[in-house]
Amino acid sequence: MNGGASRMVSPEKTDGESAVAAELEALAKWPVMMQVAVPMTVRIPLPGVSLRGLAALRVGSVIASAWPVSEELPLFAAGAALSWCEFDVVDGAIAVRLTRLR
Repeated sequence: MNGGASRMVSPEKTDGESAVAAELEALAKWPVMMQVAVPMTVRIPLPGVSLRGLAALRVGSVIASAWPVSEELPLFAAGAALSWCEFDVVDGAIAVRLTRLR
């Protein structure tokens, strides 16, 4: 998104997020640490594909997941489970909306 830069759209905090907010406020004492970029990933489990199936992949191939459209997806920060999310669109780009924190 935007050459590696991300744009966040945040709703108001809920009571359940106060512990996370408190930890982030504690980190704010080290402003340099608050600037560290953390890689985030959404993981969609895909069924196993045979080596023959991998070799047959072409541009335009579609691999269906077994994940229901109505289910939230796990969001990871630096490999650690952070939250559950759903896909959304912001300014024409794919985005994730946090639905609940772990």
